[in-house]
Amino acid sequence: MKSKLLYFFLLSLAVVLFSDGNPISAAETLPGGILGATKDEVRAKMGSPTHYYIEEHHSRRHWYFPVEDIDKVRPQLWAQPNIPIDDVFPAEKNGKKFLYRVHYEWDKSQETQPVLRVTKCWVHFKDKSVTLADVPGLAPEFDVATKPGVLVYQQRKVPSGEVVVTFLVPESSELARTISSSFKPPVDDYEWSPSFQVILREGESEEISLESKVSELVITVDSQMRINKLARVFSIKDIANPFPS
Repeated sequence: MKSKLLYFFLLSLAVVLFSDGNPISAAETLPGGILGATKDEVRAKMGSPTHYYIEEHHSRRHWYFPVEDIDKVRPQLWAQPNIPIDDVFPAEKNGKKFLYRVHYEWDKSQETQPVLRVTKCWVHFKDKSVTLADVPGLAPEFDVATKPGVLVYQQRKVPSGEVVVTFLVPESSELARTISSSFKPPVDDYEWSPSFQVILREGESEEISLESKVSELVITVDSQMRINKLARVFSIKDIANPFPS
């Protein structure tokens, strides 16, 4: 099994579509229903993944393979043997195909057995006709980002040139703060909350509207304090939420 290019994964991976269109119900998750859920809770809702994804950051190697090839891939890994493995699920809804990728980290805060919890998700829309208005209907986790009071930021990333629209839910919590540090002791004093990064398709205008074409949704956590601190350096600006109040 040869390592794949990062570009391939960014274009072909993402998170998980729930068959009944509802977010995961977990004992403790962030608004949106997926961040903080355990691996067992995710799979109980969605079934078994069809593919795995492994990212070895230090060696810059990336692996994407069918679940049945796991025993072939493991001997080739340079990373720790217990490195979290991302679940990948294909999905289709309203006639549109997309992929969900779920990333887990070890939560060792419990006195009992360490557990894998979701810290980040990607949803890649293969259909080039998907608009911002379509996203809540395809990825129900995003629905919370359409509500009043959500902070919205826009930036054009360098050097990719991608236009990224970030929807920041203003409900900070200790769980979000813990997720920001991958369940390790936090190293900052920021207030963290759920974040939904919408990546527009190449060539889309910076005039954001519900008709803007979307290639990917990233579900993660972020901080208003962190964003404001980086705003001038990375040309991040506040914009009005394109979803009606």
